[in-house]
Amino acid sequence: MTHTVKLQVRDLRVYCVARGFDLLREYVDVGQSGAKDSRPELNKLMDDARKRQFDAIVEVATKYLRQRGCRLLGACPRIRLRFC
Repeated sequence: MTHTVKLQVRDLRVYCVARGFDLLREYVDVGQSGAKDSRPELNKLMDDARKRQFDAIVEVATKYLRQRGCRLLGACPRIRLRFC
């Protein structure tokens, strides 16, 4: 992971702990363009969402899921997006 990604992951962990969220998994696509709708970790996130493995997503870089999340998560309307 790059230094920037490590800092983002750290910030998200702090955010989750401060709010009492159970952190189930981190999905991190390093070296992948956020503009792509298909990335290894994003694909795992979407698969887990369809399987109802979680009920909220916390994201530090809001532009990715805010731009595409509603469309990508359209089949999973119960998932809440939270932006750190």
